[in-house]
Amino acid sequence: MLKVILTLALLALLAVPLGQPKVKYLVVPSVTAEQCNAANIFFEARGESLHAMQAVAEVVNNRTKAKGYPASECAVIFQKKQFSWTHQRDFRIIQKVLQGDLSGFNLQDRQAYQMALTAASRGVTGAGRVLPEGTLWYHTKDVKPCWTKGLRKVKIIQGHVFYVKK
Repeated sequence: MLKVILTLALLALLAVPLGQPKVKYLVVPSVTAEQCNAANIFFEARGESLHAMQAVAEVVNNRTKAKGYPASECAVIFQKKQFSWTHQRDFRIIQKVLQGDLSGFNLQDRQAYQMALTAASRGVTGAGRVLPEGTLWYHTKDVKPCWTKGLRKVKIIQGHVFYVKK
């Protein structure tokens, strides 16, 4: 147990590259950028089109290049309170999805995860971009968050509204 705690603490120290501002995020198990992106897309846009899923992936990718955000996809996704699923879901379920283990999920969810993997790949490579460069924020259409002040709405794709700085 002590070894696991020390490993996680070390990962936390190493996750923010030199020259990047220190930001708070949750420590996650060792997974690839594609696995983190696929999990994020799965939890954020499950049930939506590949186009909508790719938009979610692009926001994460854009953040890795933006000042004030971590340089890795996993660190962006697990940055404290950035994506609700990272702090509102059972971490055992999150770990399973991060590892691509969809046992216990229904067929529709397993298919959505496969689509999320495709979207994650497209979002990272920039193939067939669906959002303007610099799109760093989104939320579901069901909410009206206060943090959108100072941002310009650039696109609505299915259940999500996307923003850039004004």
